[in-house]
Amino acid sequence: MTLTGLAQGYANNAIDWAVSAYGIDLSNVSRPDPSGNGITFNPNLSQPAQSSLDSQVSPNKVFASIGPPAFESPGWLGSSIAHEAEAHGNQARTGTWYTDPTGSTLNEAQAWFYEYSQRGRFGLSQDESTRIYNYYLGLYTDLVGIDPLYGQRLNQGNFSPVP
Repeated sequence: MTLTGLAQGYANNAIDWAVSAYGIDLSNVSRPDPSGNGITFNPNLSQPAQSSLDSQVSPNKVFASIGPPAFESPGWLGSSIAHEAEAHGNQARTGTWYTDPTGSTLNEAQAWFYEYSQRGRFGLSQDESTRIYNYYLGLYTDLVGIDPLYGQRLNQGNFSPVP
């Protein structure tokens, strides 16, 4: 999907609206453009959103991008932004942004778990809520396959690596 400049402007306006309407915390998002909110629209992104650690300027923050699939509904857009800005942003801030494969899976599991816990805040439909839960469940299953202790730890809300 490609968008014209006008449509990209609308996408950025929708992102700004969602941040304001849902009270999304952007304190852990780097702002590459001082006039912007730090969340950038990427028309080439095939997933709703993604983030990366700001290793250059502020290593305790993330860069976040929002793709066309995030615009399914206002709630899905807000939920996608919060997944990156609040969940992954908090991981960056607290030093729990893991870079190894198991750690990255833990980070995603925690972010999807957080997103699911916020479904009421964003007014997500049953279908949207179920998709989020299923993403989490797939990661949960992967982690239990790595070490059965992850099942017990994740059930207790512990998303740190097994020693």
